[in-house]
Amino acid sequence: MDMPGFLRELPKVSLHCHLEGSIQAQTVVDLSNKHGIALPDFDEPEELYDYPDIYEFLKMYDIAAHSVRDHDDFRRVTYETLQEAASHSVRYREMFWSPKVHLDSGVDYQTAVDGVIQGIRDAEVDLGIECRLIADINRMETAEEGLAMVEVVTANPRPELIGVGLDYAEAGNPPERFTEAFKLAGDHGLHRTAHCAEDGPAVNI
Repeated sequence: MDMPGFLRELPKVSLHCHLEGSIQAQTVVDLSNKHGIALPDFDEPEELYDYPDIYEFLKMYDIAAHSVRDHDDFRRVTYETLQEAASHSVRYREMFWSPKVHLDSGVDYQTAVDGVIQGIRDAEVDLGIECRLIADINRMETAEEGLAMVEVVTANPRPELIGVGLDYAEAGNPPERFTEAFKLAGDHGLHRTAHCAEDGPAVNI
């Protein structure tokens, strides 16, 4: 076996993945067409993911996320990203997902989380990959919005959802804004993590 083949077959753990950031380009097109959502102009679906910096990435991230609207959509995007991971011999993945962006689209939390978890469970049965979820807070929003998201998550516990995180654009959005939200998550036994010092100061760590 050559080195690329050896590395592909080597069992792996994936500890940093975003569900909405790993939706396949063709799936974004399919779901946008299904729900009548306009997309930027493109010739090939992969061009949708051609972005120069994190801010343009976040714009596309939101477009992709808004294309996911019903239980089957959530199940599909979750299963597909785990299928891709399993093809590289990933055995365990911890995956961020963004409940708030879907709530803002008018999607019921139960619909979203049940679809995601169905995808996780189906992938575990079919592919032998285990996955756990981290619900992320959008640090560009207010402390009240972050707390409200954690309140929804903690009011609807799922064994597959093990933590709360903090992401989106860091500059000008200090982590201490979400102290109360993180405390609530900890009080309910959830792990806590955050993206830090990506485009903000090292003191955020």
